[in-house]
Formats: sequence, structure tokens, C-alpha cells
Amino acid sequence: MTKYGDQITYSTADMIADLEKKGYVLVNNEFDQTGQTLGQDNDGQIYTVILKHGQVPVTPANPGDPGQPINPNDPDGPKWPAGTAKSDLTKDATQTIHYQDAGDKTPADNVTTKADAFTKTVTVDKVTGEIVSQTDFTGDPYTFGTVDTPVVDGYHTEKPTAGGLTATVDNPNPTDTVTYIANGQLIPVDQDGNPIPGTPTTTYTTDPKDPTKVVTEIPDVPGYTPMINGQPVTPGSYTPTDPSGDTTVVYVKNTSVTIEYFDQTTGKVLKTDTLTGLMGGNLNYTTTSTIQGYVAKGYRLVSDQFTDAGTTFTKSNDGKTYVVTLAHTTQTQFTRLTTRQTATSFRLTNKATRFQVPQRQPTRLTKPTQLR
Repeated sequence: MTKYGDQITYSTADMIADLEKKGYVLVNNEFDQTGQTLGQDNDGQIYTVILKHGQVPVTPANPGDPGQPINPNDPDGPKWPAGTAKSDLTKDATQTIHYQDAGDKTPADNVTTKADAFTKTVTVDKVTGEIVSQTDFTGDPYTFGTVDTPVVDGYHTEKPTAGGLTATVDNPNPTDTVTYIANGQLIPVDQDGNPIPGTPTTTYTTDPKDPTKVVTEIPDVPGYTPMINGQPVTPGSYTPTDPSGDTTVVYVKNTSVTIEYFDQTTGKVLKTDTLTGLMGGNLNYTTTSTIQGYVAKGYRLVSDQFTDAGTTFTKSNDGKTYVVTLAHTTQTQFTRLTTRQTATSFRLTNKATRFQVPQRQPTRLTKPTQLR
């Protein structure tokens, strides 16, 4: 029983401290009479101590531990709720490069991760252990690097590199797709479209340094010239313009025709011309100018077999020799001298016989004849 004049010994400190251990926060303590005496001024007064639920922000730097006490000094009190662990407060960004259409040679997806690219904050009531609020994930956009596209033999792609994508809060896991396309083939055939023995069809090889390109080898077939789209090509390395399209290589037989200029008078060959070309190609040769040249030197044409050769390289003229036969044409001048005297001397000049009678002036008759 207290009375006026008694000292007030009550204190709110212990109660407040106990509540603070349970997660409360002191807002206002109106009771300040400790140490005072009871009297008319405080008799019947009501003093209010105001506390509120404490709240704790939970961030990736200071996450909760679901199932464990929120307040260390209150082990039987509220526990951290689900959704407060670090893994709940962060979101990784990933870039996935998906490869497809190379059959069992298709590379595995390439996945690059940026850990904790985006974060959020959760606020927990320390008295009830409930989540009272949480933010959306935030964070700056993150751009990944590019990745060289793997080379897959027998296939090519239109992308030498892939990736370089940007992850955002709204699209944290962007994906790039690389599609492989089967390489074309090199198809060797003869002029009739038949396969070349010992020269099989081959698939282009993917360029080991650039998966968008292909290379192939044009085989060397002795005695034949390879042609693509009607144009001769050199055997060896070849880069197709369309990596997925087939290339037909037509092997055209190499042919030759020989023209021999023959001196019928001496039995010797004056000149030999050898023409080489492709089966079906133009001969592009005439004997006319050569014959005219020999005629100018005193020959006459006996026969010209080249007129039978035709104008193109064919199976019928391949490897044949055509003879152009020429013979000497000699202009013989002889002078018939009419005289009553016997010639005292004579000499042969330029295959003509000249009789000279020095004793008197002769009468000269000249008659051209053909000597054969």
C-alpha cells in the first residue's frame, strides 16, 4: 500500500529491454517518474510507453537465414521466413548460345553466367517474422562477350561468332541460336555426265579458321582438264561460292592434232605444228599462211590433208597427224644459141645451161620450162 510521499521505485527499463529483445522498438516512454515521490501531481496519472514492431531490411549483403531466429537474443521467437536467403534476393544473368542441326556432331549449348547481376530488398517484421514488403529486382544491363562458333566438319554456319547479348531485369537470360548447314559436294563427271573412275564425289571441308566458309580439292585427272560452268579451273584447292550447293566438275579430255609440212622433193619434214585443246573446242588453226610462205620461197602445194581435220577437236582427229605436202618448183632458163661455130666453153648457172660462142654475137632465145 503506497501513500503520498512514498518513493516511486517502478521502472519501465526492464520491460522495454525485454520487448526490444523480441523485436520491438521503443517509440516513446512517457513514464519518467522513477525516483520521484507519490503526490497529488502524479496520483491517478496514466503513463504510456509506446513501442512498435521493428523491421529489418534483408539484402544480398545482409541476407536472412530461413528457419533461424530473427532476434539472436530471442531463440524461441520469430524465425526468418522463406524468401530471405541470399539466393532469393539475387538473380543471375545468363547468355545461352544454342547450337542445332549438326546431328550427333552438334556442340553442347554454351552458357555464360553473370552471378548476382540483379538484386532486390525484402523487409521483415522482427516481431511476427513476416515479410512486410519487397522491392522489384534492379540492376544495370549487362552485356556478355561473343563466342567463336565451333567448327564442325561437314557443316558450315552463317555466324562466325555468336553471343554479345545484353541481359536486363526484364530479360535476364537471353539466347542466341546458331544453325549448322550441311556442306555441299564436289561431283566429278566426264562430258557425258558419267562418274570419273577413281575420283569419287566428296563433301566440302569446313574452313578450320572460319566456320562460314568451305574449301575443297579439285582432283587432277591425267589427260583431262576440269571445268566448272564451262570455264577451265586449276586442279587443287578450290573455294565454292555457295557452301551448301553442289559443284559439278566436268572433266574434258585433252586432245591434240599435229600438222606436218613435208618436202616431197627432199623427203624431209620442213615444220611441225602441234595443236592442243579440249574435246569439242575450236582448232583455231589454218595452213593457208604457212603454205603461202613456202610458195613464196619456191615451193608448190601438192596436197593438204588438214582440210579433213574439221574445225573442232573431236574423237576422230584426236592424236592424228595431218600432212601438208610441198614440192620444189624450179624455174629453168635456158638460152639456145644459134651459131655456125662450135662452142669453145660452157658453164652451168642457177640450174640453167648457158652456151657461149665468143667468136661472134649470138642470137638468144629464152624459153621457160618446168623441171620435175
